[in-house]
Amino acid sequence: MDDPYKNATISFSNGDTPVKSKSDGSWYKTGLGGTVTITVQKTGYTFTPEDYTVTSERNNLNFKSAEKEISLSGTVTISGSGLADVSIRFNNGADSAITDSNGNWSKSLIIEEAVVVTPNKTGYTFDPTDQTLNGSDFNVDFEATAN
Repeated sequence: MDDPYKNATISFSNGDTPVKSKSDGSWYKTGLGGTVTITVQKTGYTFTPEDYTVTSERNNLNFKSAEKEISLSGTVTISGSGLADVSIRFNNGADSAITDSNGNWSKSLIIEEAVVVTPNKTGYTFDPTDQTLNGSDFNVDFEATAN
């Protein structure tokens, strides 16, 4: 996984241009006037605290990161009924999920960038053949057709 502090985006509630953190996680911004809320974001991570609100010049605002785990789920159907034992594969190296007797599957993943989800079961084709998730889509359904 990427360094959570490198190239994180630091945003300012007053509309000032966001800045990116350096390779060591440091960042610098001058000219903030009034009350400003400062937040940090990077895909695949959460930060604590979520933000700082400052009313005067401050040094050493520190954020602690943690990898962000999301839950994905979906259903594989054939003619409207769930299809069991379909392997749901992920291109990021995570272990596959397997559909249950109702065609349902779920998986918790830590994702940093887009993940391609692909169903597989011998003797079947799927529509769509795969789906790319960008971190905001958490339900992934497929329709199977017997070969």
